[in-house]
Amino acid sequence: MLPFTNDIFRSLTNVLKTHNVSAYEIRDSLDRTLLFYARTQDDVEQLIDLGVDINHQDKLGHTVLFHVSSEEVINALVEHGIDVDRKDNEGRHVLATYGFFKYHDVFMRYADRFKEKHIIIDSLYCNQLENIPSALKSLHDNGFRITLSRFVEIEHDPEKEKPDNFIQYKERYIAVLDALKEYCYLSTFHELHQDIICRVYGNDKVKLFSYRDFRELIESM
Repeated sequence: MLPFTNDIFRSLTNVLKTHNVSAYEIRDSLDRTLLFYARTQDDVEQLIDLGVDINHQDKLGHTVLFHVSSEEVINALVEHGIDVDRKDNEGRHVLATYGFFKYHDVFMRYADRFKEKHIIIDSLYCNQLENIPSALKSLHDNGFRITLSRFVEIEHDPEKEKPDNFIQYKERYIAVLDALKEYCYLSTFHELHQDIICRVYGNDKVKLFSYRDFRELIESM
């Protein structure tokens, strides 16, 4: 089954309510339930009432908290008792993902709900670069220990990007690199080498840049 559109979502929930059928049996191709497509608090509450498991994990090990679409959905999920510390198949915590960077102020209202206080950052999402520094600061200020992964994935290859295109990201990347140095605990590997390793996806292969070299390359553009 393909991912649900909003129209399909509405139609299915209406049918389920009419026929008093559990919504938990309906999944898409990634084994995601209708709850993954909830857009409002009302959607969340209706689906829970219809039998959806709030802690269901898809094929990637993601709970719906990894794919939140709005502040009110986060609030509803947490207030209804979702396991905020459940990790995905790669061992990634929700506080290291796109959704957290986008809605970090909302997540941190519930900082006391998180038992896991060690967050490992392994991806810097291009369209959340402007939010990452404040997200890292909020983690730090709320008592979380932040560590960088052995590899930190980014989406740009500065050696291939046209300067006119990449320049729009330059200051954002610099701000992110500053925040990483300020708020992240560096592992023994990073301390010994005095570098943070970034993995950059180019068009044809994966490249490795040290933190220092990556920063110098960006600043020179």
